[in-house]
Amino acid sequence: MDQHDAHCELRRQISAPLKSGEFSDLTFLCEGQRIPAHRIIVCPQSPVIQAACTGSYKEQETGVYEIKDVSFDVVRQMVEYLYTGRYQVPSSQDSDDKKQNAVLPLVFHARMVDVADTYIIKGLKSLSMANFKKSARRDPDDCAFLRSIVDIYSLQCESSQVLRDIVVESVRERLARCLDFSKDGLLYEITKQVPSFCHDLIGSLFSKPMLGYCTRCGPEKLVEVVPLHCGCKNCEGFASTLAEQRSL
Repeated sequence: MDQHDAHCELRRQISAPLKSGEFSDLTFLCEGQRIPAHRIIVCPQSPVIQAACTGSYKEQETGVYEIKDVSFDVVRQMVEYLYTGRYQVPSSQDSDDKKQNAVLPLVFHARMVDVADTYIIKGLKSLSMANFKKSARRDPDDCAFLRSIVDIYSLQCESSQVLRDIVVESVRERLARCLDFSKDGLLYEITKQVPSFCHDLIGSLFSKPMLGYCTRCGPEKLVEVVPLHCGCKNCEGFASTLAEQRSL
């Protein structure tokens, strides 16, 4: 058995009691549903939960940790991560949240970032943030992507602005590909519904008027670029941009 196989087997053995509830000494309570867990697995990964389980709080006596204002799907996948190092976006059939946006991968990854911030689970934050970036860039459904902005901008966590910046860059990237957001006035509708998104988008356009990709930085990173040569569309002579004039 090589090191990778041994690691997978160890993860499998650790996660087995999560499914069976055997030896559980901690229960997560969310939306009236219970998830059995083990302090020895959970507490070292979350100083917030550890403090509740070891201090003079009711969780220390009852062994029940209630989580409010977070969906059961998110809590279930948070616990899944604590045992396996992974989490999954629930399908519409598996989800306990009936809201349409709850099952959108981009929204779910954002909510995992939110819960990771709340309970200071560093590994989960890194993983969910990476998944969020991938989903923001690769989700082919532009309309679903735009609708997710409402949920993402409603989050108030340590990483909120980082998530918003990623969304704004993705919107600009999609617009540059001439994708049609306007057939139902959806982009206009979102900017009216979420004024802070409109503010961030305009701010991005002013601070970084031109974005693109660098052969050295790689295709995964959107960077600010500058034009090397500009021409006049009227006479085809050499010209300079307003941004260049401002920097002189």
